Amino acid sequence: MARAASRPRLTPARALRLVSLLGVWVFITINAALHQKTGGGPEGCPTVDAFCPFGGLETLYKWAAEGTFLPRIFPSSLLLLAGTVLLALVLRRAFCGWICPLGAMQELFAGVGRRLGWRRSTQGSKLDAALRPLKYVVLVVIIAGTWLTGELVFRPYDPWAAWAHVPAGLGELHEEFLIGTLVLGLTLLGSVLVDRPWCRYLCPLGALLGGVSHLGATRVVRREETCRHCGACDRACPVDIPVEALSQVRTTECLSCAECVAVCPVPDTLQLRAGRRVLSPLTFGIATLGIFFGLILITQATGVWRARPVTMAEITGQGATLDAANIRGFMSLQQIAESYGVSAPEILRVLALPPDTDLSRQIRHLMPAAGREVDEVRQAVVQLLGQPGSSGGPTTPAPPSAAGGSGDGSGGAGEAQGLTGMTTLRQVEEQHQVPADWLLDKLGLPADTDRETPLRDLLRPREQEVQEVREAVEEYRRSGP
Repeated sequence: MARAASRPRLTPARALRLVSLLGVWVFITINAALHQKTGGGPEGCPTVDAFCPFGGLETLYKWAAEGTFLPRIFPSSLLLLAGTVLLALVLRRAFCGWICPLGAMQELFAGVGRRLGWRRSTQGSKLDAALRPLKYVVLVVIIAGTWLTGELVFRPYDPWAAWAHVPAGLGELHEEFLIGTLVLGLTLLGSVLVDRPWCRYLCPLGALLGGVSHLGATRVVRREETCRHCGACDRACPVDIPVEALSQVRTTECLSCAECVAVCPVPDTLQLRAGRRVLSPLTFGIATLGIFFGLILITQATGVWRARPVTMAEITGQGATLDAANIRGFMSLQQIAESYGVSAPEILRVLALPPDTDLSRQIRHLMPAAGREVDEVRQAVVQLLGQPGSSGGPTTPAPPSAAGGSGDGSGGAGEAQGLTGMTTLRQVEEQHQVPADWLLDKLGLPADTDRETPLRDLLRPREQEVQEVREAVEEYRRSGP
């Protein structure tokens, strides 16, 4: 029988799914834009990581072992993880099919591909079959790396994190999310040809939920006696499952989107079943959204939900150990001075900034406007606190133009932590007695590199950090000439 290419009708269930996907995408995107404007402090907006269920899995080991969370992760991530796992146990991968914002973006581009006639089915493709297990490898690598290092190792490569930082501008995307941005672009462009390529081949959360969905109570069942074999279900499936050839859809690749059921032209030929109970696609969707968002509402009402710090002290480490590494770009110099117990005028003096500098301005805007880096503020606070690795105490800090040296030519190893992006190779050589040629070779820079160029201008094009210079200087002083 010929396979019609008519456009599927917009049923209430399909409308609900599209509204849900679009709504979550828009909400998270607006929050991400507000976060870039206000920061993630007590008065700001949560980070995109705080709204990510996968962040709950990433921080799970640290939370279980120490009762604390990875940076940028909050109880909200654990609660969202619980919600997605609960959904998988009951309704299989319903989160992927009805809620995931990155899935929504892919489906938008897939719709463009369908309209242009570019969309291609991968049913029977050996390459497609070979690539699908890759997401399980990605899951293991990310969790192993995160739990071993205590850092969000996946973040720079995460296409969703890259999307959330689009409002920050091309500079931040290039510096922090270059690979993630490339992955995002390839994912969306690839979606024009193949629906949901990220979900099929690389998504670590999808891999987790796929594993859990083995226990899921629901499944799609096909009645052979009434099936017309029109192919509508196969064409509607965003991950190219051959629904028409199966009596039951049990594969973990199924996103539980119920599109196949919604587009089937023969009533009750495709059914969503939970045991012997038949669920309509609309009921299935309402149950999905009710379970997931109901959990959020309940935890918010009971005070369990938290997606951002309550106080600035929670960020800086007050009550434990003050750590200048916790200084965030959304903070102002005034907030930093109050939180770390240092003098704002002293911070200005260490940074060699004008006395009339606006202390209320966020340092992520203040420092670049002055041709400087946010990391220089952290180094200034290290000096003022007199922490290990600083080059002076609160009363005798050296300005950053001195490359962190003590001024007596001794250049102790710990003083390498005073190096900033404005330091030049010449200053490193003079203040720390590290031969520029040795340093260039260590950093993989050309031998004819200009010694008067600030480190940040030398390293940024190579995606290297000033910290690499600090480590190289300390290595040289430990090993000797």
